[in-house]
Amino acid sequence: MAHAYRLVYPPYPSALPQLWEWQQPSIERLFWNAATFGRQVELRGFWTWEALAGANTRLWEHAYRPCAAYALWPTWLAWLEEYRELLVTTQEVYEAHHV
Repeated sequence: MAHAYRLVYPPYPSALPQLWEWQQPSIERLFWNAATFGRQVELRGFWTWEALAGANTRLWEHAYRPCAAYALWPTWLAWLEEYRELLVTTQEVYEAHHV
């Protein structure tokens, strides 16, 4: 079974569902983000890695790809790397100002 996590945002009409994370240190950063900004982390078990990839692909196809802001990225994997870098930068900026 593959375990994956994602941030849960308050119910905003413009909030897109988050993609599932399964790798370290991305999971640690999700928990840091949740603790810092008062959000929750959702855990879900997938029977296979293909099921996890399929869930992220469906999210990408239905939520992100139709958005003009994401049209330049050819795949959700590229977007996921950008998202992970943004989380790292957010954590670094926060720690620089609150240490």
